[in-house]
Amino acid sequence: DEEPAKKFSMTPIIVAMYVGIVLAASFVTERIIVPAASRALAEKGYTRELEKPEPKEEFGEIYVIEDLIVNPAGSGGTRYLATSVGLQPANADVLARIEKRDAQIKDSLLRILGSRTVEDLADVNSRERIRTEIKVAVEESIVDGEIDAVYFVSFVLQ
Repeated sequence: DEEPAKKFSMTPIIVAMYVGIVLAASFVTERIIVPAASRALAEKGYTRELEKPEPKEEFGEIYVIEDLIVNPAGSGGTRYLATSVGLQPANADVLARIEKRDAQIKDSLLRILGSRTVEDLADVNSRERIRTEIKVAVEESIVDGEIDAVYFVSFVLQ
């Protein structure tokens, strides 16, 4: 009666060696190579830190003009756009100016959106141009102030 030979597995030893090598390489890289490379780059005038632009402080409120309904140009009244537009003012003073000019701004939005064809309104790239035109029109309405962004809060084209 011979006892079956015990199987010896090399897998745990190989895994342990691999983990040891990875840890040693990580230690050498972090403690020796990176500091040496940083010193060499600093001597040549390079800095480790990248210059970051100062973040622009954004005014958090968004003024929403809701439930605008227009017939697109050339639709003969058979099609319509129902939308809400959000305006992000640069500061509270601009927000107050927008509120005072609400009727004038709504009229500008209706004029701009109503002058577009169904194809223009359906095209995503064209919408970016429309946003720009809205931004310019609103800034002209409020005279002295800046709009940071224009958002289409809802946009239904039927």
